[in-house]
Amino acid sequence: MILHQLVHEASIQDHNGGKDLLLPLEGCFPRLKLIWVDSAYKKGNFVAWVKERFGWEVEVVEHPWSGLRGVWAPKDSVIDWEHDESHLNSTIGVD
Repeated sequence: MILHQLVHEASIQDHNGGKDLLLPLEGCFPRLKLIWVDSAYKKGNFVAWVKERFGWEVEVVEHPWSGLRGVWAPKDSVIDWEHDESHLNSTIGVD
């Protein structure tokens, strides 16, 4: 469930933008106990800041990495590019 949103310029790192997002929510959700974030929020002491400021637990969700840029897949999955040409029309850039 989305409780609040904030749009900021792309130059702001996630862990700093996250603090800007959460500050106005102080005291608004007394029953909230846990928030999930992606690995970008490991930086900037974000997890400890949330715990100290709001008392909420923060769970950093680690995404499985397929080893292919822009492709998320379980680590043990096999992607058969030879027989699957759907990636040819994708907008994902490859270095």
